[in-house]
Amino acid sequence: MESQSRARIKLLVSFQPGLHLRELQRQIGLSFSSTRYHVDKLARDGEVDRVKEKGYSRIYPRGIDSKDRVLLSLVRRKADHKIISCFLAENSLTQQRLTEVTGLSKSTVSEHLATLLELEVVRIRAGGEQRTFELAEPAKMNGLMRRHPVVLEKATRRFVDLWDF
Repeated sequence: MESQSRARIKLLVSFQPGLHLRELQRQIGLSFSSTRYHVDKLARDGEVDRVKEKGYSRIYPRGIDSKDRVLLSLVRRKADHKIISCFLAENSLTQQRLTEVTGLSKSTVSEHLATLLELEVVRIRAGGEQRTFELAEPAKMNGLMRRHPVVLEKATRRFVDLWDF
């Protein structure tokens, strides 16, 4: 039973890197203590990385560097995912245009843009009358979004449910 639980955890984490420990527990269907025990064992054995940040434990497949961990955390959040997707579609955008295409409030877009600027995911594009923003590394972000789409979360849960005889 233990090795099956750990295999399921590793599978979920590979499909959803940066999964919170509590969300992993909900998806896997074990008690929180059991989930934490198995994650700790996998982390001690070097099979996953458990990172504590801002009061949460996120679980990543082994070997993902810290910069990619930050990016994966961002793309898991709906507002940041929407904003980054818009940048991938339109390259450079003003804050007003981002508000229009995402459907998010001005204050929400402003807050998330500030975070993305601070993390150097987005930069201010030089020139022009209005301040425009663009992704600092669009190719890298595009690859990350393709490898770890948020859409996979629902499919992953269903797959795990099927595996749980």
